[in-house]
Amino acid sequence: MVVKVSLESYNKLWPGWGKEMGLMMDLWGVLKDRSWAGLPGDHVQDTDDFLSVDDKKSIVKT
Repeated sequence: MVVKVSLESYNKLWPGWGKEMGLMMDLWGVLKDRSWAGLPGDHVQDTDDFLSVDDKKSIVKT
């Protein structure tokens, strides 16, 4: 079950960070899948970017 509440109510439920989280959820609702993509021309970091060649060989991807 999903219950929609106002940003003000959400902030009262989670004082200190409710407004920030509420704004992010609003943004994710608008951007959908695009919210996880970089700007055109940007390289979005992947975990492989941080692994050595040996580390990459030892990982089993599913």
